[in-house]
Amino acid sequence: MEHALAPPIVDRSIIPDSDGSLYTAIVKNLMSPKDFKLVEADENEVLYLASFTLKRDHVNFLKEKFRREAENRKLAILHCSTAVVTYAFVWIGYLKAKSNVSDETKDAHCLFAADLRRWFQPAIPENYFGNCIGPCFVQANARDLLGPNGFFEACLVISKAFEEVKKVGISDAKDWIKNVQEKGIQWN
Repeated sequence: MEHALAPPIVDRSIIPDSDGSLYTAIVKNLMSPKDFKLVEADENEVLYLASFTLKRDHVNFLKEKFRREAENRKLAILHCSTAVVTYAFVWIGYLKAKSNVSDETKDAHCLFAADLRRWFQPAIPENYFGNCIGPCFVQANARDLLGPNGFFEACLVISKAFEEVKKVGISDAKDWIKNVQEKGIQWN
């Protein structure tokens, strides 16, 4: 017997923002199109675009690889999810494709989205049809990420970032846009 899916909930009042200040702060800090600067590509630079599919078997393999390395190092895994291993896999792939990290002490940075709905108290219903996404920032030494244990190092910092998001939740949401802008400036 097939279970009927619950209809989506579109009521934004589910998100704890009793006075509307969170919504107002985020809208106020949004960038306008004139704030964006397009970076011109060097005409001699070769650019590629590709799509890849990570199947469940691949994701399970990556999770197991992360778990095994943590066991070998006698480290407790903070957060091992599909998102953690996928972001790590993509970040390492991007760095390897870029492969012009000449300064071994240079940090590599990554900004990714975290779905916060399951970390709200009270919990946001699974069928909430709205944005419960917040930013996560990570950085690590590029040499470490490009080394033989790069995937594990990436998983570790991303896992820690997810744990931090779980602790902070949306308490700093009013500053998300400003923080993303500042990180972008710092990392350029």
